[in-house]
Amino acid sequence: MKRVRKVSVGVLVAVVFALAVIVMLPQLAPTSYGSFDINSGKRKFEWRLFGLVYKVRVDETDYSKLLQRIGLSGTNTEWKVCSETRAGILSKDYIDYEYGRIASDAERLAAMLDVNSTNTVEARKVIQGFQALAVKGDSAAMQQYLVKVQTTADNPLLRRD
Repeated sequence: MKRVRKVSVGVLVAVVFALAVIVMLPQLAPTSYGSFDINSGKRKFEWRLFGLVYKVRVDETDYSKLLQRIGLSGTNTEWKVCSETRAGILSKDYIDYEYGRIASDAERLAAMLDVNSTNTVEARKVIQGFQALAVKGDSAAMQQYLVKVQTTADNPLLRRD
């Protein structure tokens, strides 16, 4: 009888310990977050441990440089989380969010406008339409918009020449 009690107490302690490890482990593992500012086009990376931010890096992107060149770089920052990386015991977990697609679409748009040497007035119109969709956060509509821009970017009227 005493032996059965000892075994059941041991199993209960092991289960409680396992649950504590499962609950506490994500807070002990370092996590990095990638964010995208929909107003200025910059990317921010934060590294957190125990729920506290211990490192922050903000990077310029081709899209943010394009916004600065055209004069549309916003002063208000509106950071949207676009990616997350969690360190695990045996592997890393990568999580992508909806704004991750929008951040990559912004880079694609910057490349299209830069390659096609679009004039400033047309580029301003295209980017304002893009930013309106970025605020909504609809990546499907963003894809359709980029296809539309791609087809009109081949138009010789949009070239600077």
